[in-house]
Amino acid sequence: MGLHAGRHSAQHGGLARADGRRPYRHAVPARRGALDELLPACTDRGVSVLAASVFNSGLLATARPAEGATFDYAPAAPRTLERAHRIADVCDTHGVTLPELAMAFPLRHPAVSGIVVGMRTADEVRRNMAAFGPEIPAQVWDDLRSEGLLDERAPVHV
Repeated sequence: MGLHAGRHSAQHGGLARADGRRPYRHAVPARRGALDELLPACTDRGVSVLAASVFNSGLLATARPAEGATFDYAPAAPRTLERAHRIADVCDTHGVTLPELAMAFPLRHPAVSGIVVGMRTADEVRRNMAAFGPEIPAQVWDDLRSEGLLDERAPVHV
């Protein structure tokens, strides 16, 4: 389903029309809306979800976002950039990168069967291939929660 955020979920008829082929966007640590309605409804109905835009238009695409990094296709607000840096700090402590975390996070939810990663260059393909698949230590998820950077409802220990 090609929805921008979880608030457009089953309540608004989105799930009823889901064909299982269109990606859901923003199931990343920086976004929380999908946890309330969309993903639980998909799990209940056995609908698989593809999480797209896992880097949220660039904010989580590098180990530490630079000033001017984009979030929702616009420059990230200072508060959003600061939050991404706090997440990066936790990642650094455990030898994990933001891109590794961003690709792993949505796959922790039972409704999510895959991710869609946008890439424009061969170098981006190589970087993303290298960043996909490493096991994220359980302590990373626990530390993100204890720092208030990860919603308590997000399933991370699978």
